[in-house]
Amino acid sequence: MYRLVYKDFMLIKKTALFFLAFSLYVDFLGLRSPSMPGLIYIIILVLFSYIFMIYSNQYDDKNKGEIIFNSMPIKRSSLVLGKYLDILFFIIFTGITLIISSGIMKTIFASSSIRITGRAASPSDVLYALIIVGIYFSLYLPFYFKMGGSRLQLFNQISYMIFIMIPYIILKVFAKFKDTKIVSFLTSINMDSLKIILLLIAALIFAVSILISIFIYSRRDL
Repeated sequence: MYRLVYKDFMLIKKTALFFLAFSLYVDFLGLRSPSMPGLIYIIILVLFSYIFMIYSNQYDDKNKGEIIFNSMPIKRSSLVLGKYLDILFFIIFTGITLIISSGIMKTIFASSSIRITGRAASPSDVLYALIIVGIYFSLYLPFYFKMGGSRLQLFNQISYMIFIMIPYIILKVFAKFKDTKIVSFLTSINMDSLKIILLLIAALIFAVSILISIFIYSRRDL
């Protein structure tokens, strides 16, 4: 099962190298953003984790990986669990990268004349990204194991566009209604309590999704 995760990481290593370079630009934006720098980090973590996951799925579909793996002495439940472990691995990889790189850049900024108006990436940013990506793929993967990735290509393209557009919409909405009671209420919520509640909900959805995917895939004719 862990070899499957390693296999998927090797597939996306070129994209991962691009992410390592791109993270420096993201760090600059986050450290220089006077408002909501965490949103920048969360957006990038979600977007690249999504790209890594979809790319590895499409590679398997293109190269008949599903047929090859099922011809080996590997349980179908292990194949399913491997995909869910990919989600955790990609988030952890991108999250650690951003935390380290933004921390280093913050130190460089502090020792130079560059003004810091934002902050470095934090574990909370990674946690929120994990919740978003975890819930999304918990809903997505049962359909993937039922229908196969090739039938979900149009859905993937639409989802990608939505992931890009949502942050812009959120910023516009907050800018327009920043002085309203709704935004004031949202900003006054205890974030620690919110994180725990959202994490528990995401973990429950994640666990149920795994069981559904195993049930579907174990009965699917390839």
